[in-house]
Amino acid sequence: MKYLIIPSATVVPSELQSQFGKIPACLFPLQGKTMLQRLVEKYQNFVDRIVVVVFQEKKMVYDYIAMTNLPVEILELKTLGRMGDTVKFGLQSVMSREEPAEAVFVNFADTLISNVPYERSADVVYYTGEPISEEWTFFEHHEGRIHHILDKCEPETKDRAIGDVFTGVFEFADPGALLEQMEIAEREGDGRIDPFYAALSQYSEKRAFACVLVGKWYDVGHWDKYLEAKTKVQARAFNTVEIDENRGILTKSSTNREKFLKEIQWYLKMPADLQCFLPRIYSYSLDQNQPYVSMEYYGYATLHELFVFGEIPGAKWKHIFEKLFFLTQCMKANRYEGEGNRERALEDIYVKKTVARLMDLKKSGVMASFFEKPIRVNGVEYPPLDRYIEKLPELIRKKVIANQTEFCVIHGDLCFSNILVENDYCFLRLIDPRGEFGEFDIYGDPRYELAKLLHSLDGGYDFLIEDLFNVQIEGNDIIFELPGKRDRVLKLFVETFSEELKNFSVLKLIEALLFLSMVPLHGDYLNRQYAMLATGLRLVDEATEGDRSWMN
Repeated sequence: MKYLIIPSATVVPSELQSQFGKIPACLFPLQGKTMLQRLVEKYQNFVDRIVVVVFQEKKMVYDYIAMTNLPVEILELKTLGRMGDTVKFGLQSVMSREEPAEAVFVNFADTLISNVPYERSADVVYYTGEPISEEWTFFEHHEGRIHHILDKCEPETKDRAIGDVFTGVFEFADPGALLEQMEIAEREGDGRIDPFYAALSQYSEKRAFACVLVGKWYDVGHWDKYLEAKTKVQARAFNTVEIDENRGILTKSSTNREKFLKEIQWYLKMPADLQCFLPRIYSYSLDQNQPYVSMEYYGYATLHELFVFGEIPGAKWKHIFEKLFFLTQCMKANRYEGEGNRERALEDIYVKKTVARLMDLKKSGVMASFFEKPIRVNGVEYPPLDRYIEKLPELIRKKVIANQTEFCVIHGDLCFSNILVENDYCFLRLIDPRGEFGEFDIYGDPRYELAKLLHSLDGGYDFLIEDLFNVQIEGNDIIFELPGKRDRVLKLFVETFSEELKNFSVLKLIEALLFLSMVPLHGDYLNRQYAMLATGLRLVDEATEGDRSWMN
């Protein structure tokens, strides 16, 4: 049996806690996924079992694995010690089983490397030759022997930090021998070096390591390396992104040229008093064949990352929402003064789009019975979807279109993933605008913006696209559960935006339409489709306070 041991007994360092709160290292987000998820994806074809060793904030890890169904076993430390104690605990567990470990990978929870692990049993130390931070552990090696280790636990040696650096990824072909050396190091060590590294050195005297220089190294255990990793973002499927790390400039192009051109024009047309909420544009091209835009790059976290993966305190959420409220008020102050058929634009966005999407879902045949028979969600029965196609347009016209508001500048896709948050002062920057609202260009219905925010907070959209939910389907019955953490954040949002939420039922209905419209767009994720449909149906009922007389 080949095992992966992920030591994750502590929360992230204080400088990272200031942004994401006290979260375990294995749950720290990198490019939209937790480190644990990325490590599972990395190793699942190389090992038979994966174990994570936890202690601080362990409940978060239990909840996350229960929600995601990741094939990971949790080992719970009794007391918190040094890294060596955590690794030793994992080794003792995997070596005492009916099928003990024949080989072991150890990958620190805050580390990810690009090198593919060896497929054969081997002893490997992965290292980097870039000594950027004195907080790392340095070492020298010769013919596979590890020596002259300078641990980050040795303050007096920091000025002598030379040599290569352990990245936190190791392979051991004889885990039993490693465990023996760790027990010796624990008994006889002087405490200057973590027993894991002391054992590593002694182990190498009998079994020489292959010392492998890493390719890309993502280290989220140190603030400077985390910011560097943030620049290596993966672009969306239809976008190409390049980042000039020296100048702090992001250059973006896209194969979806029509949409992308509207996005660029949105930036260019933005009124001067709103430019402070956007990245600075340095250059661009509106060429139909090769459009691009170069803009200021921010390494800020998105509101999506903070909401889904973070555990930030209520006071900080309140501060963020106050900034967001100010932003929306500034946009609202830039009213549309021209002519145009508002009613037609609202009809297109809210009625025609919703019905067309539901018809697309019907044509796909995926949920055929849902159109013909009643649907039950968590025990509540809803009419067949054909009934919604027939009756929703009139409800929308009565509640939404008949109660028009003045159009103003809008973002068009004001979801949490498109809002960047600066850490110290919670300054906001908006990215990836939709760029139009029918014929009204950068102007549109401000209620659409609020509904987009609500579909993250109230509807749990951000958890759905990360597949952080549980859903069970039996016939036309849907049992659906979302994480409860969004409730306290929603409460703070409602308190801050109370002036704009007076007609909450209208916003709820628009939010419901967002979910119903997105169901056919997620055809590759059937469970996600069920979850989105269930959410949309619930929200329609809440918007009408459970009164279904509009269905008659």
